[in-house]
Amino acid sequence: MDPVNINSSLTAVSTGTVTPRVRKAKTEAADASLPAESFSKGAMKSVPSADLSAAARILSRKDNGNTLKPEKSWSHKANCTIDRRVAVGNDGTVFGIDCYGKVYALDSAGGKEIWANEMNERFSDPVLGENGLLYAGTNSKKVCAFDTKTGDKVWEVSTSKDAESSQTPDTPIVGPDGTVYVTSDKGRVIALDGATGDKKWIYSTEKHYGSFSEAALDKNGNLIVGCYDGTIVALDSSKGSRIWEQKLDYELGIAAPVVDSDGVVYAMCGARPEDTVRNHPNGCTVLVAIGSQAKKSLMGKDKITPHILWKKEFETASKSGPAVGTFGGRTVVFAPTGDGMMQAVDGKTGEKLWSHASERKNTRLTTFGSDRRTPVVDEMKNLIYVSSKDGALVAMDPLNGKRVWQEDFTFKIDMDPLTYNDNPLSRPTVDGRGNIYITELEGSLIKYGEHRLAKLEQELAETPERDAPEIRETEHDIDIDGVTLKKK
Repeated sequence: MDPVNINSSLTAVSTGTVTPRVRKAKTEAADASLPAESFSKGAMKSVPSADLSAAARILSRKDNGNTLKPEKSWSHKANCTIDRRVAVGNDGTVFGIDCYGKVYALDSAGGKEIWANEMNERFSDPVLGENGLLYAGTNSKKVCAFDTKTGDKVWEVSTSKDAESSQTPDTPIVGPDGTVYVTSDKGRVIALDGATGDKKWIYSTEKHYGSFSEAALDKNGNLIVGCYDGTIVALDSSKGSRIWEQKLDYELGIAAPVVDSDGVVYAMCGARPEDTVRNHPNGCTVLVAIGSQAKKSLMGKDKITPHILWKKEFETASKSGPAVGTFGGRTVVFAPTGDGMMQAVDGKTGEKLWSHASERKNTRLTTFGSDRRTPVVDEMKNLIYVSSKDGALVAMDPLNGKRVWQEDFTFKIDMDPLTYNDNPLSRPTVDGRGNIYITELEGSLIKYGEHRLAKLEQELAETPERDAPEIRETEHDIDIDGVTLKKK
C-alpha cells in the first residue's frame, strides 16, 4: 500500500473500507508504558487488543502532540457574524443562530441548511429540549421556542417586568422533566412549561440587587443561581421556593456557577481590594466551593445548610465562570482569569494543580468579561477545550495543563489580542460522538470530526475476535496492519 501523509485525508479509513489483516499475537507487547526507543527503526511489534490506542500514542510522540488533532469535516458560511454556540441533536442535526437573528438547522454530514427562520432578534445560545423544541432567550427579554423539524416559532414568553432590551440575552436551561428555566432582571428566576411556555412559578426578591447569573442544576435537579450582590441561592425546581442561600464576602457579581457530581457548587466572583486576603490593589477574582448538608430543625424537619469549603484568590479580575470535570477519579475545577491564564485547582481541597497561558506570543487563553473563556470539559476524551482571544482553539490535558493540540484561525481583520476587544471564537460545542463545533466572527460555523487514527483505532477495536494488530515502524513510515502512515 502506498504511504499516506498523516496530515492529508485517508480515504480508505474514513470510508470504513480498511479490513485489518489478522495475525497471531506475539509474546512481546507494545503499550504506552514502553519508551519511544522500543519502536526503533524496522522493529516488528504487536499491540494487544486491550490497548489498541497505543498505536495512536506512539504516533503522537512523533508529531509534536498534534497527531490526534481532529480533522475539519465541513464549514457553513453565514451572511454575518456567528458568535453563539450551537446545539446538536441526538441525530446529529446542528442548530444555530447568527447575529441577525436567523435561526437555522444544518445536516450533520455536510452542513447543508435544512431550514431557516429570520427572526431579526438578538438571541442567546440555543438549547435543546427532549420534546423536539429549541429554546433561546432574546435581548428584548423573551424566551422563544422553535420546532426543530420546521423552524417555526411555537411560543414566546416575556421574562421581564419592564420593556427594556439587553445586549446580553439570558440563556435558558432545560430541566430533566422538560421545564425551561431562565434568570431575568432584578432578581427573578422563572420556570416555564417546555411544551406551552406557561409560567409554572416565579422566584423574585428585592433582597438581592442586580440580576441573577445563568442557572445550574445540581444532582437533585434543584437550581443554583448567583446574584450580583455576592449571594448564591439554591431553589427547589418544582415550586421555586428557596432551599438555602450563602452570602459571600464579595459584591462584584457572580458568574454562572457549576455543580459537580457530589453536589458541591463552584462559583467565581469579583472582589474589591479591601475585601481580599492579600489586599490586591486592583481587586481580584475569587473561586469559592460551597457544600451543603441536612440538619434537623427544631420542628424535626430536615434543613439544608450551606457552608464554604474553601476559597481561592486570583490576582486579576474576570467575569468568566468556572468549569468542573472528573478525570482519573479527581475532581478538577478550571478558572479562567483576566490575565489570560487558565487555572486548575483540586475540587476537594482548592489546591492549585496548574496554571497555563497560550504558547502563542501575546495570546490570552482568557479575557475579562467574556463567558467564552470558560472551558468546555470533555470527560470522554479527557480533554478541555478553550478558545483563545486571538483566535485559537486549544485542547489541553486537564490534569497537567499541557497542550494536546491547537487549531489556529486566521482573520482578515487585525486580531492583535492587546488591542482587539471583541471575541473571535465562540465556546466550542462537543456532541455525543466527540465532534467539535465552533463559530467565528467572520461568519463560519466549522465542524471537526475524529482524526483518522482514532477512526482506525475504533475499527480495530470493533473487529470481532481479532488478534493483535501488527505495527511496523521505519524511519519514515509507520504501518498499522497494512495501513501505512507517513511521518512528517
